[in-house]
Amino acid sequence: MFAFLWASAHILHAWHKGGADLGAPLTDPFLLSILIAGAAVLLRPSSPHRLAILASTQLVVFGAQLPFVANHWTIAAFVNLGIVISYGLLRARGPSAVSDLVAHISPYARAVLVIAYAAASVAKLNTSFLDPIHSCAIALLEPIGLWLGFEPPASNPARYGIIGITTLVELAIPALLVFGRTRLLGITLAATFHLALASTPVVLVIDFTFVIISLLVLFAPADVGNRLDEELRGFSLRRPGFARTLGSLWPVGKFVVVAGVLTVAIGRGMLWGEDLWVTLTWGVFLVFGVVVVFTGLGILASYLKDPPREASIGTARGFSRGHAPLICLLLINAASPYLGLKTTSSFTMFSNLRTEAGSTNHLFLPSLDLFGYQSQVVEVHESSNPFLSQLADSGDRLAYHELRRVLRSDPSASIDFSLNDEVRSVDEARQVPELVELPVLPRKLLHFRSVTSGEHPACQP
Repeated sequence: MFAFLWASAHILHAWHKGGADLGAPLTDPFLLSILIAGAAVLLRPSSPHRLAILASTQLVVFGAQLPFVANHWTIAAFVNLGIVISYGLLRARGPSAVSDLVAHISPYARAVLVIAYAAASVAKLNTSFLDPIHSCAIALLEPIGLWLGFEPPASNPARYGIIGITTLVELAIPALLVFGRTRLLGITLAATFHLALASTPVVLVIDFTFVIISLLVLFAPADVGNRLDEELRGFSLRRPGFARTLGSLWPVGKFVVVAGVLTVAIGRGMLWGEDLWVTLTWGVFLVFGVVVVFTGLGILASYLKDPPREASIGTARGFSRGHAPLICLLLINAASPYLGLKTTSSFTMFSNLRTEAGSTNHLFLPSLDLFGYQSQVVEVHESSNPFLSQLADSGDRLAYHELRRVLRSDPSASIDFSLNDEVRSVDEARQVPELVELPVLPRKLLHFRSVTSGEHPACQP
């Protein structure tokens, strides 16, 4: 179950991140490699080798794409690091099944999700997210409501209600998942919340959603596979003709389905036009979500009739020593905005959090800025570089680190800017070596959001 869902999440990521030009085919070699590795797992999810190859492929792609990586892709990278380590440890002991591999990484993978989710929910405890006018909760839910035919809430009490419910749900999910007695409730709440967010074509966060859904399986009781098998057997008895037909078609049909998915994901709008491709994309995501929902409801009904008697998958194994350093890295990644390091892919997405320029809007977590990156904020007045020119027009500011990244790729650009109340004017950026030089390690590991004008930060991923 996990291998199938994990491969599906990777395929949906590649499908969704194929580029802005929907009319062109997918040619990105990194995303193509993810599609192929994911398809190989779908065709044989019982293979630990294929799951390890998918994990290794994602890590290579993740490393190449740094620092411009999404939050869910960062979560996937940490889990995949654990998969590769577990695979190596198990291979050293002899042959193993995919169930052994999944059981081995489960305690670690559960910790990854809880830490990342807790960081995302705690980041929302700031004055801007709790503000009824500027909150990301309103900014994300209003388009969904309009698409469904509902007018956006105009009154502050209604807006506060949306913000309060969203905040409480996100805070409750990691807390419920931590404790064995509340895990089924946590799984149900998390799956419902994220599938609802991804259920419309307005806010396409399906790639994030299915990373979460995949990891939720690892919180389930160890007999979840048996429960699913019982549900399928019960369905076969109720619909014997359909079950026999499906059983006879599936050995060949799975290749047709996977080939069809790859064809649509790679061909994109070039095959049927951009509008139809977008509709088809949403339809595929929606069908996949519906299948997950009804399957999950069937398993949940089984547990309501017969409470689980087994602990979560892999609970008895505990943490592997090889996973401990990864947990430390994950905690540093989650704490990065408050320590003065990067502000993207640190699980603060859509939180309105601000920690730059020597101040923070968080209710209780300080902005330490131990490394000086966030205190060096640039205001661009004029530039020949198109991106920096747009930034000047908007009034937004930029971390000096990011200014150097932009000018490194455009060393002939002219620029007038202010840094620490000092106005600088340069005809060509290359005239000041520091402006166009950025060491490899900070360039790959650190990335900062733009600092939007005004008291309240804009809603950014």
